[in-house]
Amino acid sequence: MKLEEQFEDARRRLLACRTLPEAFQERGFSLEHLQSPEFGLHDLGLDRHGNGVIAQRDLEGRLLGLKLRLVGAGAARYVERPGPNGNLPWLPPGAREMSAEGQQGVLCIEGELNAMLSFVALRGSDWGVVGLGSAFGPLPWSWLARLGLPVVMFLDRGRAGDKSFGAWQMEAEALRLPLFRAGALLGDWDACEYAAHCGFEALAPRWLQVLRASGAGQWTR
Repeated sequence: MKLEEQFEDARRRLLACRTLPEAFQERGFSLEHLQSPEFGLHDLGLDRHGNGVIAQRDLEGRLLGLKLRLVGAGAARYVERPGPNGNLPWLPPGAREMSAEGQQGVLCIEGELNAMLSFVALRGSDWGVVGLGSAFGPLPWSWLARLGLPVVMFLDRGRAGDKSFGAWQMEAEALRLPLFRAGALLGDWDACEYAAHCGFEALAPRWLQVLRASGAGQWTR
């Protein structure tokens, strides 16, 4: 089965669900978030084993791979299909046409599901959202450079995130992009954990607080 057909099958399976699949439980999502066109999460599906499926696309929307969130896999939660492809970043719907007009900046979040949930929460705000496949990126630098907006990184606290942020500071400086690092949402929780514990409705106002505190909102061209 071709890659596009595999994802279409996974998407149909998710749309047919009547209860929230295990792969997306305790992550702050509702079934409506996953299924309704209103929320724009068209890149999520469910394979026949109940694993979550994330479509990995380029800026043109071409499907380059699938990333599975494995159910009951312990620490090894993710695997790429048909093989490793570098943990491509997740770009939001309409990324290709997005411009800097009316936007404060771009929030880059470690973890595709964290980014997708935050994208839904921040709809209608003046912040774009990008998902990183890992603490090592990669970042969509050419797209970010075209926008020329402040970039705020939200990374897991630890050596990997610290090391990556240091390297990205140099790359951003070369591109003349203002780069900031966001503080914590609450403790060491990621966006999905925050929404699962505090409620989805609490995520957007908390993000806006964190973004203001980052200093990115005070940046001027």
